This record gives sequence, C-alpha cells and structure tokens, in this order.
Amino acid sequence: MQSNNKDEKENKQLSEDLVALFVTMLSYKNNKEFKKLLSMYKQNRDMLKDDIGKIYLNHIKDNEFHITQREVTKEVNLLKPKLIKIGNDMRKQENVIIAYLLYKTYNDTYSKSVDIIGKYKDVDKSSHILNNKTVMESLNTKINGKTNVIRNKENKDYFVNKVKKNIKKSLVAAKSIEIINGVIDKDFKDSITVSDRLVDNEVSRVFNMAILLVYKETNINRVMYNSTLDTNTCTECASNHGLEMDLSDAIDLPIHVRCNCFYTPLI
Repeated sequence: MQSNNKDEKENKQLSEDLVALFVTMLSYKNNKEFKKLLSMYKQNRDMLKDDIGKIYLNHIKDNEFHITQREVTKEVNLLKPKLIKIGNDMRKQENVIIAYLLYKTYNDTYSKSVDIIGKYKDVDKSSHILNNKTVMESLNTKINGKTNVIRNKENKDYFVNKVKKNIKKSLVAAKSIEIINGVIDKDFKDSITVSDRLVDNEVSRVFNMAILLVYKETNINRVMYNSTLDTNTCTECASNHGLEMDLSDAIDLPIHVRCNCFYTPLI
C-alpha cells in the first residue's frame, strides 16, 4: 500500500514537471524572433495604407472621392505586385521563424524531458543523443498531406487575395479612406491570428513527437492523457483527460487546432 502511494505521488509530480515543460515550450513563440514578424506585419500594413492614401488623393474631385470601375481595376492591378511581395516577404520570414522555433522546441523538449524522467527512474543520459535527421524529419512531417511550409504558403496566398478583393470592393463602393483602412487593419490582424495558430499547432505537435520518442527510449510503456481543462477544451479532449493507455496505443497529438494535450508517463 505504501509503495502504491509512493508511485502515485511520483507520477503526479512527474506529470506536473512535464506540464511545466509544455507551458515553457508554448512560450517560445514570445521570443524576439516572433516579435520581428509582428513588426513586419505592421510595417507592411502601414505601407499599404500609404498606397491607398495616394489612390484617394489621385481621385479626389471637388473634395469628393470619384473613381470609375475601369480606374478601380487599373489601381488594383498596380497594387497587385506590391501585395504579392508583401505576402512573399512575410511567408519567407515566417518560414525562418517557424523552423527556428520548432528546431529549438524539439531539441529542448527532448533533452529536458530526459532530465525530468531521470529524476524518477534510472536513465542513462549519455545514451540519449538526438540524431539531426530525426529532428528534421519531425519538423517536416506532413499533416493531411501538408507540411507547415505548405500551410504557410496557402495562408499567405489566401491573405493576399483577401486583401486585394476587399480593397477592390471598397474602392468600387467609394467607401471612405477611414473605412478601407479599417478593413486593411482587420485583414492583417486576421492573418496574424492565423500565423499564431499555425505556430501553436506546430509547437504542440513537435513537443509531442519529441516527448514520445523519449518515452520509447526510456522504456516507458504506459502513459496518461493530459488535457488543459478550461472553457475552450473540446468534449473529446475533456473526456480523454486522465485516460491511461499503452504507449503503443497513444494517438498522434494535437487532434485539433490549438489543442494543448499531451501524454505524461506512468512509471
């Protein structure tokens, strides 16, 4: 009975240590590199607003904005190369940042989880050396046939087309410059949200791949499903919380967008 209580206490503490590690990995996106991306969004947004301002100045007549459908098409076509460049520049920068964050997440998750597990069971730390090929394969894993690089490209293509469409729509309707600037603000803000979501999902995925590898290497056969229980937790994740299973039966995580679930070992 005393042994069971000891095992239960150690498993609980181990779980808490790994939860803290997961929270740390999620916080990596708050580093200065990701903030550079946010700054880049702001600069591109402001440049685009300047271009829109010039369009309005070119079509002010008698203190009112007048523009024909033909002129709208011409102005939008002139903006198109700039919009494409904005999308490409942000995509390239984001690819670099995502690659950096995921590489660091995988390596740190692996090494730190080995240290944590070593507190509770015998682990030969010298035998746990990451193969760079393993890391890169994990970073480039396809989800539904798409890598994070492909998803990022699709996100930016959608963003560019959406901005172009909304600018054209606003110009045709001869909306005020304040309204069209508000639309641009929203489109850029939405794109930042999409980028943020992509990073969150990928960090969670890489964390889970790294930690499951450690479990396998340290001969852990049983794991428990851990879910963040709050108002945003989906029904499936909530129902899985606390579920114990063989490591071989553990499904791939995350199972949905912004899923903050992972497995803790049972020793």
